[in-house]
Amino acid sequence: MIYLLLSVVLSSSLFLFFKWFDLKKILTLPAIAGNYIACIVTGIIMNQGLNFEHLNSKIILSCLGLGILFFAIFYAMAYSSSKIGIGISSAASKLSLMIPVTFGAIVLHEAFGVLRIIALLLSIPAVVLMTYKKGEKWSLKTLFIPLIIFIGSGIIDTSLNILQKNLNGSSPSSVIILVFSMALATSIVFSIATKVNLTKEYKSLSHGIILGIPNYFSVHFMLLALGSGFLSSGQFYLVNNSLVMLLSFILAWLFFSEKINLYKFLGIGISIVSIYLILFA
Repeated sequence: MIYLLLSVVLSSSLFLFFKWFDLKKILTLPAIAGNYIACIVTGIIMNQGLNFEHLNSKIILSCLGLGILFFAIFYAMAYSSSKIGIGISSAASKLSLMIPVTFGAIVLHEAFGVLRIIALLLSIPAVVLMTYKKGEKWSLKTLFIPLIIFIGSGIIDTSLNILQKNLNGSSPSSVIILVFSMALATSIVFSIATKVNLTKEYKSLSHGIILGIPNYFSVHFMLLALGSGFLSSGQFYLVNNSLVMLLSFILAWLFFSEKINLYKFLGIGISIVSIYLILFA
């Protein structure tokens, strides 16, 4: 339970950082690169060096592929938030929980009763209501990138679940180091291709480094929570995503005085019912 709560708190804090970065006019690409540098350094410290002996070639290749996807989806979310809308982008990211939940039920044969199916169905309007913003237009054209975010985020969560099951009790630090190392390499290649000089963007790079520490531990504790057996992977993603959204709204209200309108209030209420059904029904 403690790993789940730590993952939720740290994941929610990332949204505060993104809001703060927006106010500070921090550039996305250098911040992402700085974030990955901090993640790698933190992972090396936690792992007490670089030790990948317990990882087979299949896991290593999976981590490298996942690293590319991490950067691609992270950048797509930043682009979608600025060009299409934060609400649509957030909804796409959070609704992606349907992919690992479905994977857990069908492939891993995890128990998923009627009440938990109801909880999953309730999470859909809850996410839409909590992320709805007046003036954002939803069309097939504008939903293309959010659709990519939805699929990519779902693949990431499902892949992390599979990787955790293959750790065999080992620390997740090695896996996280590999994933973020490839993500950093991808961000550098992308910056060269788009002619963005990362070394000249000291402000954005340094702010990204600050972001990297909570980002690392959010993934670290997520893997530990998945491996704890406290909840099945399907239950975990339902509870985790709902709690992250709830806490994010509370923190945004406390630190940035964001208003909670009727839509968000209804979404929060539905989300609480969904969490209750998963944990106690």
